[in-house]
Amino acid sequence: MLAMEATMTLGLARPSSNDPFDMLRTFRAQRKRITAVIRRLEMDWPCSAEIQCRLAEYITDAFTAPPAKGRGGPIPLLHRVLDRGFDAYNAALLQSDDQRFLAFTDAAFSEVGRVLAGVTVTDRDNRTWAPSRGAPLLIWLGSGGNQVERCTLQSGDRTQTSAAITSAVAGFALTQAHREILMEIRHGG
Repeated sequence: MLAMEATMTLGLARPSSNDPFDMLRTFRAQRKRITAVIRRLEMDWPCSAEIQCRLAEYITDAFTAPPAKGRGGPIPLLHRVLDRGFDAYNAALLQSDDQRFLAFTDAAFSEVGRVLAGVTVTDRDNRTWAPSRGAPLLIWLGSGGNQVERCTLQSGDRTQTSAAITSAVAGFALTQAHREILMEIRHGG
């Protein structure tokens, strides 16, 4: 476990699967109450399923964090991130489907950046994974059979800022077409 803020503890274990779809199936099985919200997003924006899968590949379900609403024990960070995204999507229900999609992506990506700011993962060979580098954790863990030795918070590491991580996650999770759509939405297109 890694202590982060006074009230947040971040943990790291092996991912439950090497398949991002399995991680998402687990999330959905545990979130039956928001099935309608998930379906609405995926009907409005079929590409959102791919974005969710890429988020699962990027951060996996190996990181654990307290739930966003502060109730219960640690949950996979992936679940917390998706919860934030779906909550934002649902809260924007009265807005256009474009604005709801933007709310989902902004909330999910910024939650990854906020929680992982300053975090670096190191394996036994002292190779590191940092969330702002744009490489998914699932691939890093799979390359060379990395065995995680430690997860550290390096608050002085200026490259591991929330904004840099949010940008890296968006860069990985979004295709060029997705980025263009979101840019149009942001600029009222």
